[in-house]
Amino acid sequence: MSFFKKKNKKKVNSEDVISKISPIPIYLIAGQNDKTVYPWHAYRLFNKAKDPKKLEVFKDTIHAEDIYLAAPKTFVNSCYNWYEHGI
Repeated sequence: MSFFKKKNKKKVNSEDVISKISPIPIYLIAGQNDKTVYPWHAYRLFNKAKDPKKLEVFKDTIHAEDIYLAAPKTFVNSCYNWYEHGI
């Protein structure tokens, strides 16, 4: 999956750049049934990322927006806890 683009419009592979983001904290959120960013890809990104990092896979959910819509308090609390305690 490529979501970064350089000025020349060349796609950059997220797996190639995630290790370069550190020391900026990375919080990856995935749904167990996500078909946009498959959970296996979230795990690969997490394994390539450097600290500080966290991966949370929500059970019985799909993509991030849907996780929020299904359980907004859980989603917001998860983000808040990472921000307050994980960084």
